[in-house]
Amino acid sequence: MVLAQAILETRWFRSSVCRNKYNLFELTNPHTGKYYEFNHSTESVRAYFTKVQYKYKGGNYLLWLDEIGYAENPNYIMIVVDIMRGL
Repeated sequence: MVLAQAILETRWFRSSVCRNKYNLFELTNPHTGKYYEFNHSTESVRAYFTKVQYKYKGGNYLLWLDEIGYAENPNYIMIVVDIMRGL
């Protein structure tokens, strides 16, 4: 599921944010609005966990993402599911 999110958010790992900043989830700093920069993609995965996933307490993960307003795109969950089906 999280892999599908990274695929969607980086346009199959081709986005400049992914390639230049190693940011697999296009995470932004809420104070500056700028993308976080990492030295390696594994740092991005850790940041996703510490900034997003730590709040998750169980249940349907995709519905939870929708409830917390994780993505701006109203079709985000459906697109993630479509990507998961294709993997």
